[in-house]
Amino acid sequence: MNNLELFTTLLKINAVTFGGGYTIVPIIRDEFVKKLKIIDDDEMLKIIALAQSCPGAMAINTSILLGYRINKKKGAIVSVLAAAIPCLVIITLVSFIYKKIHDNPLINMILISMSGAISAILLLTVVDLAKSNLKSDRVFGVCIMILAFVLGFFFGINIAIILLLCACLGVMYSKIVGEKYDIR
Repeated sequence: MNNLELFTTLLKINAVTFGGGYTIVPIIRDEFVKKLKIIDDDEMLKIIALAQSCPGAMAINTSILLGYRINKKKGAIVSVLAAAIPCLVIITLVSFIYKKIHDNPLINMILISMSGAISAILLLTVVDLAKSNLKSDRVFGVCIMILAFVLGFFFGINIAIILLLCACLGVMYSKIVGEKYDIR
C-alpha cells in the first residue's frame, strides 16, 4: 500500500467515525485486517495496546502506529495528517454551528441518541478486543481485566494509574514469558 492510498483510507475512516478512539478501532481493524489483509489480528491487537499506552488521542495514536507498521516514518507522518485533518475541520465547524443551535431541544435529543449508539459500539469493541487478547493467554488476560475492574470500580483508583499498572504488569509478564510486543 502506498502513502496516498494509506492517507485516503485513513482520512475516510477518521472523517466518518464519531465517538472517540475506541469506536475507530473496529473500523480500522475491518479495513486493514479483514478487507485489505495488510496486517493480521495479532499485529492489530499489539498496535492497539501500544496506542492505548501512549498519551494523546487513541484514533491518532492508532493511525500513527498503523502507518509506521505499513510504510515506516513516511507512513506515520501521512497517517497522523489523515487522522488529524478531519478532527480539526469537524471540531471547527461544530463549534461555529453549536453556538447557534445549542438551545434547540431536537439537537439535544440527537446528541443523547448518539451517545447511546456510541456506548454500544464501545461495548462491542471491548468484547472484540477481549476475545483477541484471550486467545494467547487466558489466565493472565482475565486476571488483568478483573484487577482493572476491581481497582476502578470498588477502590475508585484513577484510570491513568490503572493503565500504568496494567502496562507495567504486561511488560513484566512479556519479559518472563519471552513474548515481544513490537510492531516491526
